[in-house]
Amino acid sequence: MENQRVIISKRMLKDALLSLLKEKRLMDVTVKELCERSGINRSTFYRHYDNVSDLLDEVIDDIVNLVVSTSNSSLNDPGNTLSYLSNTLLFFRDHDEYDPLISSENLTMDILGRKIEEEMINSLPIKSSRYQRYLIRYLMNGSYGIIKSWIMNGRKEDVKEISDMILTFTSSTLR
Repeated sequence: MENQRVIISKRMLKDALLSLLKEKRLMDVTVKELCERSGINRSTFYRHYDNVSDLLDEVIDDIVNLVVSTSNSSLNDPGNTLSYLSNTLLFFRDHDEYDPLISSENLTMDILGRKIEEEMINSLPIKSSRYQRYLIRYLMNGSYGIIKSWIMNGRKEDVKEISDMILTFTSSTLR
């Protein structure tokens, strides 16, 4: 269990990263800028992270864990897919602080996508085949495109409408 000072320092660094991603690409964010923006010194940064990518990985892990923990449904039960998807969209609707990750370059989505893909594959009752991995990646990229458009266009549609749309497209693909 981390102490309160470590938790606060990490939160400040994560907030600084999200703030900087509103202004520039991930590859252009430096440790110096993160430390200046957060008010955390470099030695504290390096005590917790090796580089900016490590910090980003932790932010993405936080998102995946929050989405999973706020969802009262499971990927193990196909009947819960709509509920899981709706809960995920509700999370992103209510947490616009993560918008810079969604709207940034593909590197961020690749990392987030891999983590979600791992969650999905781990939830499968049988070992996944190469075909299943490609199918999951295909469906995730399409779903991500819809979610990104929804966020970038101001979240005008209702969560249920977007969930239904993604589920309809996914279902028609799986037929």
